[in-house]
Amino acid sequence: KHAQAKKIELNLDFGRDEIRLSVTDDGCGFAPEQSPLRTDSFGIIGMKERVQQLRGQLLVQSSLGAGTQILATVPISGT
Repeated sequence: KHAQAKKIELNLDFGRDEIRLSVTDDGCGFAPEQSPLRTDSFGIIGMKERVQQLRGQLLVQSSLGAGTQILATVPISGT
């Protein structure tokens, strides 16, 4: 909605030790280091917190006019 993207690509890969989710769009992009903190949604901060709770990592790459890629990597833990 906010990105005004025409195309969104999702990739979900299951490895031996981790699961990787990649979301890429061709939207308007933003400067991640300057993204405004919104009080009406969880946005990127919420995504990072959820991934960290699973002992994973979240990488956000974006720039104005060039779209955004979000990569979440979560380890597979044995029970």
